[in-house]
Amino acid sequence: MITAADKSSVVKTWEEDQDDELRDVVQINNGQFILAGTTESGSKGKKDAWLVCIDEYGEIVWEERYGTEGKDAFETLVHDTQQDVITGMS
Repeated sequence: MITAADKSSVVKTWEEDQDDELRDVVQINNGQFILAGTTESGSKGKKDAWLVCIDEYGEIVWEERYGTEGKDAFETLVHDTQQDVITGMS
């Protein structure tokens, strides 16, 4: 199980077949984690911005890809005091 206070290194592999990179992570109030990055797997262009929600066991709850014909990426996530998660796309 993964927790925000966990000092150990957690490695989880999902069956994606291209160059995928996660760049930021925040834990939300229900114990799940939102991860942000970029993916080539199933992308609309060269790379798509990628959001993934995982549970405390590293299993994917949901994922979304956003992109154009170029390279798109999410770099950082902000978790505000009202429990919203905010990101921007480049």
